[in-house]
Amino acid sequence: MMEKYFLRVTVLAGFFFMLILSLPAVAVAQLYFPPADTKAEKLSPKRSLNINFLTIDEILKAQKKLGSDIYVQISNTSQGQPSEVQAVVLGNTMYVTWIGNGTTVFLAKVQGKGAVLNSPVVLSPKAISLNNTVNASNLQISVEHNLVAITWLAVKADTGLSTVDGSLSRDGVNFHSFQISTNVYNASAPFQPNAHFVIYIVHDDPNDDKNPCGPPRPPLDRYALLDNNTSITTVTIPDLLDSSSNNATTTSNSGQQISEAISLPGRPPDIVCLYRWA
Repeated sequence: MMEKYFLRVTVLAGFFFMLILSLPAVAVAQLYFPPADTKAEKLSPKRSLNINFLTIDEILKAQKKLGSDIYVQISNTSQGQPSEVQAVVLGNTMYVTWIGNGTTVFLAKVQGKGAVLNSPVVLSPKAISLNNTVNASNLQISVEHNLVAITWLAVKADTGLSTVDGSLSRDGVNFHSFQISTNVYNASAPFQPNAHFVIYIVHDDPNDDKNPCGPPRPPLDRYALLDNNTSITTVTIPDLLDSSSNNATTTSNSGQQISEAISLPGRPPDIVCLYRWA
C-alpha cells in the first residue's frame, strides 16, 4: 500500500517538475508578436473628390435670386488706369482702395445691408494720397474694429525721395493722410501686418545723429546731392530752385541727384523701422 502511494507521489512530483520547466517557454511565447500582415485592411477607405460644374441655367437662377445689384461698378475712367486693388469689410461697409495711373491712391466705400452687403451703394471715390506724389506702390489696407489703416510707398515730386505714406481712420468715416517715414532718407518695402503697425526699411546715414526711424523733420530744407559721382554737396531747397546760386547745381534733375546720393557705393546697411499708429 505504501509502495503504491509512494509511486503516485513520485509521478505527480515529476509532472509538476516538468510543468515548472516549461513555464519560461510559455511566457516567451506569449511575448512573441507575429509580423503585421502587409495585406491588412486600411483604417480609412479611399474617397474620391466629386467636382460638379454649374450649368448656365443654374448660374442665371442663382443670379436672379441675388438680385440685379450683384455687379457694381466702383471706379470710372476719371481715376485713371487702376492697379493694386485692395479691399476690406467692416460691418456692412467695404473699403476699396487702388492706385490710379501709378500716382494717386483712391479710396471708395461700398455700403450695403447685412454681412453680404445686399443692395450695395457706392460712395464717390476720393483721392487720399498726398498732392506731391509722382509714383505710388506697395498699397495695403487693414481693418480692426472701427480702425481702418492704409499704407503705400510714394515718391515725392519735390525731392525724389521714397517715403512711406498712410491714411488712417478711427471711425471708418474720416480719413487723415500723412507721411510716416522721415523725409531725409529713402524708405522702401513697407509691410502692414495689421491696422496698428507699419514696418519698413530706411537707408540710414551713420553720421546723422537723428533717429532714422523718426518722423519727418520740419523744415524740409537740406539734402545731400551727388556732385559728378565723386563727392557730396549739401545744399538747401531754395538753392535748388535758384539756378543763379553759387551752391546750386542744376534744377532740372534735382530729384534724380537726391536719389543717386542715397545710393552711393559703400552705403551703410539698411535699417528696419516699426511705426505704431493706433
